[in-house]
Amino acid sequence: MVTWFRSYRSQLISAFLTLGIATMGITGWQVSRSASQALRQATEERLAAIRQTRVRQIERYFDDLANHVLALSSDESVISALEEFQSTWPRLPATGPPEGPLRELYRRLNSEALFPSDPRTRILQQAYLAANPHPASERGLLLEAPTAAPYDAVHRRFHPTLYRYRMAFGFWDIFLIDTQGRVLYTVAKEFDLGASLRHDPAFANTGLSRVFERARALTEPELTVLEDFSRYAPSAGAPAAFLAAPVWRAGEQAGVLVIQISLDEIDRVMTGDRSWREEGLGDTGQSYLLGRDGLLRSDLRQTIERPDRRRSTAVLTAPPPPAAAMLRSESPARVAGVEWRVVAEIEEQEALRPVSELQRGLLLIALILALALVLIAYWLGGSITRRLRSLADNVQRLAGRDFRARVAVEGRDELA
Repeated sequence: MVTWFRSYRSQLISAFLTLGIATMGITGWQVSRSASQALRQATEERLAAIRQTRVRQIERYFDDLANHVLALSSDESVISALEEFQSTWPRLPATGPPEGPLRELYRRLNSEALFPSDPRTRILQQAYLAANPHPASERGLLLEAPTAAPYDAVHRRFHPTLYRYRMAFGFWDIFLIDTQGRVLYTVAKEFDLGASLRHDPAFANTGLSRVFERARALTEPELTVLEDFSRYAPSAGAPAAFLAAPVWRAGEQAGVLVIQISLDEIDRVMTGDRSWREEGLGDTGQSYLLGRDGLLRSDLRQTIERPDRRRSTAVLTAPPPPAAAMLRSESPARVAGVEWRVVAEIEEQEALRPVSELQRGLLLIALILALALVLIAYWLGGSITRRLRSLADNVQRLAGRDFRARVAVEGRDELA
């Protein structure tokens, strides 16, 4: 090894390589560092823009919901429906139907704690739930239930309109509740139909009962109240949020109109209709809602994109710890008095992937240049050392008095 470094050619190759690699290394590091900083800043700005857009969209969505609820609560057909359902309730038979089919439904759905004690509630639920020919998620399609007369006549009159409202505005459910907390009507026909929010222990501390009491406490029209997400037993324990407004007649409260907010609609807003890639969020980016308690108020991308998990929801659970470093932007959203935050994030590795590709490109260029430098140094070193060796040989011959020695002249440089 020492002998090799004594060679002029090897020293020239080493010098070329050292200077070339040092130059490429410094230049590559500077380029990579500048590119990484610029790309990180661009990603953070993009996340901030997406986050701001989501904040505006979710605030506008809830403003629209509040306007829809106010419009419905003041609609004459809704007011008439509430009054007629209210007048019909006392005329239902005081003796309920056989409990067998309805109790079996509650047992099958593990909801026996919600089984109603009021016979009139059992009449309605036997007609519209237990005897309903439609799947649970489509019970609202049932229009007629003659066994629930005289309630059935009012239902046939008003249900089509309220069902259309629910479908047009994307609600999960619509409730008409009298001033005493009796759920007189629902579109979706779940276990809360006919329940007393004040006297049934299973409903007394639910999100629906809380939003009802808050709406009853309002003293002026054109006001709504929002109840944040909590587990709601009649919806199979799924997270539920409610928005409510009093129904006014001649300056007095006639009852309360409540909507149950659809999780799918919130997910649609927070995912931009699932257009993650189109918005620059790549394969790992997403935006979602967090509550004050740190729990989710909208689903994560991994929950929505995986069909085998779509039947469940991640709402009211804590976001899982990230598997990789994340770039994130978050800010509060002003939504009807609840404290939510909008988060937009993407994996740092994906965001900075172009820098990694640039680094690999620079490394390839460095390897090619290093090979070129070795070849150039090898050729140049050989050219110089060959003439020096020829000159040294002839000097030795002259020193030995061999005056026939001749030095060949090559080129026109300093060694010629």
